[in-house]
Amino acid sequence: MRCALVTTAAVCTLLGAGDARAAACCVSSTAFGVGRLAVWEQGAALAFFAANASPGYWNESAKFVPNTPGTSDVELRPSLAGLVRIHERVQLSARVPWLVNLKSAGSVHDVAAFFGDSMLAVRLEPIGIGEYDAVPGIAVTVSATLPTGRPMSQTKTALAADVTGRGAWVPAVGLTLEQTWGRWYLQGNVGLAVPLPMPGFAPGVTQRFGPAVDVTLAGGVELRPGLVLSLVLRANVESALHVGDEPVTNSQAFDWGAGPALSWRVHPNWTLLAFADTGVFTDFMGDNRPGRLTASVGVRRGFF
Repeated sequence: MRCALVTTAAVCTLLGAGDARAAACCVSSTAFGVGRLAVWEQGAALAFFAANASPGYWNESAKFVPNTPGTSDVELRPSLAGLVRIHERVQLSARVPWLVNLKSAGSVHDVAAFFGDSMLAVRLEPIGIGEYDAVPGIAVTVSATLPTGRPMSQTKTALAADVTGRGAWVPAVGLTLEQTWGRWYLQGNVGLAVPLPMPGFAPGVTQRFGPAVDVTLAGGVELRPGLVLSLVLRANVESALHVGDEPVTNSQAFDWGAGPALSWRVHPNWTLLAFADTGVFTDFMGDNRPGRLTASVGVRRGFF
């Protein structure tokens, strides 16, 4: 059955997303991350605060190496994001983070702050969520990561706490499929990012991070009108770094993690958000990546 967007929006608004049929249009719109606009919204603004600590890292042999005593690595990441609808099936979004890194190793302490890498994205929805009973919603996202952070090649501090980005322009494309059943939803995302060449450490030599594939699987339920609990699984695989035209041996990377997310719409315009994520800190559960324990809270303001 095909539903008109105006009718769906009216039902969702009147029933506060509580009706099983209405839930299809809005249950996951603010479930985790920047999300998407609900069908009745013209825009949204978000503010997040995330903190993550690293208990160690996976080396080039996929062996997990815990931090030595007296060593710590903590990142604080406040971010602002926004979404705007420019067409019934087209949304624009942007995210700008600010990073504060706190690192220590023995008697050396390093603290620095700067912008992180920003992102711009366009979301196209050829089939809306709940538009057809037996067909999942389909969305295509085209995005670009902007090198607004400070890359490793420009570090000036003892423990590189001033490094807040990778230094590369990264175009990406992603596909999202989502199906709803009353108050329940299941969403799958797959994305491909292809970093562009960037200046390397040696004058006149470029380097390029390898193409990366991101996969996210999320599912959740609306526990009561406006309150959505989700579980998010994510994985990232990145191929070898190239310096000049040569791949760097054992520079491929991989990590995965999981965590819960909670979204609570306390007012038609306002939603509170919380999210946690952790890896599995043992051998072969990552490769060339720091382990991270992350907790994030946020607030979202929708505009009708």
